[in-house]
Amino acid sequence: MKRLAAGLLSLVVAACAAAPLTRCPEPPEGTGFGDYADEAVKRATQDAPAIAFVLGKGRRAELAALLARGDDPNACLSGISMLAFSASFGEQEEVRMLLDAGARTDRPLDSNGDTPLFAALSSGHYGAAELLLARGANPRHVGDFGATALHRLSMAPVPTSDAGRAQQHRWAARLLALGLTVDVRLHRGSTPLMLATAMRNRELADFLLARGADPDAQDNRGSSPVALARKRGEADWIELFERAKAAGASR
Repeated sequence: MKRLAAGLLSLVVAACAAAPLTRCPEPPEGTGFGDYADEAVKRATQDAPAIAFVLGKGRRAELAALLARGDDPNACLSGISMLAFSASFGEQEEVRMLLDAGARTDRPLDSNGDTPLFAALSSGHYGAAELLLARGANPRHVGDFGATALHRLSMAPVPTSDAGRAQQHRWAARLLALGLTVDVRLHRGSTPLMLATAMRNRELADFLLARGADPDAQDNRGSSPVALARKRGEADWIELFERAKAAGASR
């Protein structure tokens, strides 16, 4: 009986070890993605996967060698997967290499419940986002706190080129066509229009308004896009919202 129990335990342990990771572990305190203090970096890299040290331009041959020897393309570091890390920097060739080696588009989630597609969109790297979508990423994923791809898109840096603006608008239109509602809310109540307003992304805000976004939609603290514009004293934004409300009332 003891041998049978031990054998069953070994099978369970082996199965757990072989199970694919579904979410990156929470990083230890002070080692979150973006925390570059010396001690934080030291702690974060103690158990870092080897792949983490060969990401970035000029390291493709080293990355290829590690992937060829069987290193895990789904590894995590400080709460974020290697695929999400590469996507957040717009490293399309790196993203492609990881995917070809077996990286999964939507798992593991990062420690906040985001996907690599979210990482690409929130960083404004639409080429990487297109690649992930083509390889099966789920654009309808809802992360922790109600985050959607449309929220992450609305938080991206404001594009500085016509091409960048066009890409951002195409993504917004695509996400709405896939069924995301224009006023979808985070758990704290923020809509994509609220986030675009906070980023001062005038053209994206105009785009969302044209598709029915509500400039008076309040978050859990009672703020709204209109209220934010008034607080900042931005007359041009207030005028934008008033025109949108008038157009909506006339329809």
